[in-house]
Amino acid sequence: MSRLLSGWWRPWLAAGLVCCLVASVAAQEPPAAQPPLSEALQKELSAVQDLLAGGTAEFEGSQQSRSIVVFDEIVARLESLRRQGTLPPRGREILAQAYELRGRAYYNIGLQEKAADSFRSLVQLLPQYSISREKVSPKVVDYFNSIKKALVGYFAVSTKPPGARVSLNGEFLSLTDFFPVEVLAGEYTAEITREGYQTETRSLSIASRATETLQLELKRTLASAFFITEPAGVDILVDGQQRATTAGSLGPELIPVVRAKGLEPSRASARTEVASLSLGSHVVEFRKKCHETVRKTIEVLEPRDYDTEPLRMEESLASLRLRSDPPGARIFIDGEALGVTPKEIE
Repeated sequence: MSRLLSGWWRPWLAAGLVCCLVASVAAQEPPAAQPPLSEALQKELSAVQDLLAGGTAEFEGSQQSRSIVVFDEIVARLESLRRQGTLPPRGREILAQAYELRGRAYYNIGLQEKAADSFRSLVQLLPQYSISREKVSPKVVDYFNSIKKALVGYFAVSTKPPGARVSLNGEFLSLTDFFPVEVLAGEYTAEITREGYQTETRSLSIASRATETLQLELKRTLASAFFITEPAGVDILVDGQQRATTAGSLGPELIPVVRAKGLEPSRASARTEVASLSLGSHVVEFRKKCHETVRKTIEVLEPRDYDTEPLRMEESLASLRLRSDPPGARIFIDGEALGVTPKEIE
């Protein structure tokens, strides 16, 4: 494990540490599908959303201090859900807004300790939260940032190959490689996982204002096989399970290879990967409508990439002459309407 201020990330810092924090993490992986909310939970979220709208209106009015009571109620109701483990992402967003507005209200009436409590709770909820200087008084933003700096450190991970999932204490953080991101100072177990590679775990102690970095070369445990077919659109089944369909156009660097094997490059597919193959023998089956099915056995002896020989699928066509008495009967093949008798179908 590389330690504090390891030199590999210094160019990132020069490029601008601040701008890489919230968006870079959220954008790297689509959010996981959330289970449907219960009717009671939907009603509660709707109620606190209405409270937030009313509290915001009070906050922007002439008697800003009145909004604090509303934000107190929002915080109490949503923190209760959070303790129960039922607070959905939208609820966290509402809770964060309530903490920010309550902290700003307290600051504006001179109760800085109360403001600090709200801002501290906000950072503990969302360590990467920031308040815009364009919309909020710089004094408030500076005060919030002073609270935040005492609570957060920075964490960055680089892996070979990139694209590994990084979780801290079981919660997803980002996909590698990523810039230093803000996390609460404290003790963590980092888990780095990538399909086809050995899972790595590390114990971390992240101090406030400090940066902890990891550089890992992941150990491969599974193999990948790559296929090229003529034509594209061929289903690839491995050991009876469909794993991929060839698609796209052949890259120019592979044209000589494909032509040497007797395939027409203009009709060949792109190089298509079937990943996460265990070691041993695998039966690979190639299927495409109106073409002969092909079966091959490949031997996977070690966890690496395997390029298989380009495959040309032979057409398999027949003529079907249909008549009926009386004529005019409707014809269906595999559920597809193909006209009426008499008819000859290729």
